[in-house]
Amino acid sequence: MRTGPGGVIEVTSRHKALLCAKAAYEKKAEEIRVLRVSALTGLADYFVICSADSRRQVQAVADAIDKLLAQAGCSPQNVEGLEQANWILMDYNDLIVHIFRKETREFYGLDQLWGDAPRLRTSSGQLQRLSPVPARRPARRPRP
Repeated sequence: MRTGPGGVIEVTSRHKALLCAKAAYEKKAEEIRVLRVSALTGLADYFVICSADSRRQVQAVADAIDKLLAQAGCSPQNVEGLEQANWILMDYNDLIVHIFRKETREFYGLDQLWGDAPRLRTSSGQLQRLSPVPARRPARRPRP
């Protein structure tokens, strides 16, 4: 969380990536990976990669991510693959989300391609407690 101009709370790239993982988890996506790719590419700070069993589930995961990030005040710059739903790519500028059907994920091997990226560890408990807008920390009292 950052406080931007005018005291508006800005959601960090990391928080957005974790929100995507939460939405994917809630829609029963599998093999959810949150990768910090900022040191490897200028494309984004984080990639979120996950798999689903069917085209319908791929679309449901994308919809859940879109809704949760919208609650956090974020909208994608671009979304590709919604119609075919074999691989949906959601571009949030500092975050790129890849939602695959299992066979498609295996074919393209994105996990191996970005295997050098540090992976954020997530637990179901951590994801369940996550809210769209991070709690604001109380301001420190000035010392006399």
